[in-house]
Amino acid sequence: MAFQIKKLSKSRKKIRMAIFGPTGCGKTYTSLALARGLVDEDILVIDTERKTAGLYAEELNYDGRIHVIDDLPNFSPETYTAALQQAATMGFKCVVIDSLSHAWEGALEEVDKAAQRSKSGNSFAAWKEVTPMHNKMVDEILKFPGHVIVTMRVKTEWVMEDVNGKKVPRKVGLQPRQKDGIEYEFDFTASMDQENNFVMDKTRAKAFTGFVEKRPGADLAAKLRGWAEAGGEPDENLSDPLLALKAFNVEQASVQRLSELCRAKGHKFNETVVAAWNSGHRGQAGLAAYIEALEDLSGKPRDHQEPSANGSQSSPVTTTTATATSAPPPSTPSGRNTTDHPGATWLRDALKLKPADLAKFKEACKAKGLNWKEEAARLARHVATPIDLDLLLDSVGRSFEGTLREEGHEPSPASESQVARIKATCEGFGFTGEDLNLIVWELSHDEVVPVPAEFPEMDAGQADKVLAALTVADVAAQALGRAKAAVAEHNGQGVLVG
Repeated sequence: MAFQIKKLSKSRKKIRMAIFGPTGCGKTYTSLALARGLVDEDILVIDTERKTAGLYAEELNYDGRIHVIDDLPNFSPETYTAALQQAATMGFKCVVIDSLSHAWEGALEEVDKAAQRSKSGNSFAAWKEVTPMHNKMVDEILKFPGHVIVTMRVKTEWVMEDVNGKKVPRKVGLQPRQKDGIEYEFDFTASMDQENNFVMDKTRAKAFTGFVEKRPGADLAAKLRGWAEAGGEPDENLSDPLLALKAFNVEQASVQRLSELCRAKGHKFNETVVAAWNSGHRGQAGLAAYIEALEDLSGKPRDHQEPSANGSQSSPVTTTTATATSAPPPSTPSGRNTTDHPGATWLRDALKLKPADLAKFKEACKAKGLNWKEEAARLARHVATPIDLDLLLDSVGRSFEGTLREEGHEPSPASESQVARIKATCEGFGFTGEDLNLIVWELSHDEVVPVPAEFPEMDAGQADKVLAALTVADVAAQALGRAKAAVAEHNGQGVLVG
């Protein structure tokens, strides 16, 4: 048997974090605040804490990015698994589970039920039935195609402490209420106390060793995001459809169904499987979601019924139906199902394109081999509305930053989140101060001599360019070398030229 041997290197990683603590320590608020900083897209909260997450909606969900499932029919590990699979199918980039302790209570209930069904009534034997359910839930957390933050309750007790010469009781957290050893499954574990102190107990990133902060939020999220996004591709791209299909781990019974749906939409299944894998989708749910979102090229009328990825008959507009063991689909504040692609939502709600204009946009994308929804999502990151249709069509497949300048418009400035991520990524590679500024100057500007003492002003497009370049540590070092050479060549004056 031959094994592939390759150079050891860090690849991009999705955060897996567990936050432990007693009641009132800030687990829910902290997990939501960190989730907001980890992604720019929609977030799903699986709330089993009596709708506690909703108490922070006014402060943390001002833009409507956070959605919630807060009425699970039970706390069985299978129910958690179903909710996670639905989140993956619907394309959420980050999931908060508040709390995972209820899944352990649900597992214990399943053990009691299994023991009652058995003739012996032996609960030890019942674990043979429940342990695989719990393991599958943990596996679903680990393979989820986005970031996952979970909270866990802890067993608590009161201790007496000396405060100003007086004995004062204080509640402290002990063992997490979950299966023993659950902390081994996470990259980061943190404990919180009644004063909202966040202590990193376990980390696989050297920069966070011994990290302690009171009421952490956006700054910590930016640093975590920088660490997660530093490095090469998370998985190597594949060109062989058989290898891609095997990597997706699709059940044999589902292959034919997905293949039929793909062909019904006018796409080749082999090419689609490879494209889905190389675009970052993972797991059977990820492949199904990718195929569901494909543009229909078959030319069939809209009332034509075709098989959906889950085996039922559905219209080209996909909806998700809750079952007795699965969680209901989240909805936006306006009541629309969040299966809407963000690109399509932007065209419809922000630009308010008429059907005829939308058709022109789709044609422009198709002519350049682009998925119209993905292209719309890309353009949405850089465009301030309103914008005329001709300029929008002219921007398809091109750098939107350049198109705006040609038309005399100013591109959107880099967001605080982008700047924080750039700085955190550079610091994660060991570059700070003037070195950090030089690297960003070099990567964001063409034909300019950097000013070491200043962090450069950038637009959103330039910031994206820098973040993309910084996925490899060597790029930062090389950029620093070029920038220092440019400064030296111009006598160290740092005068802008262009």
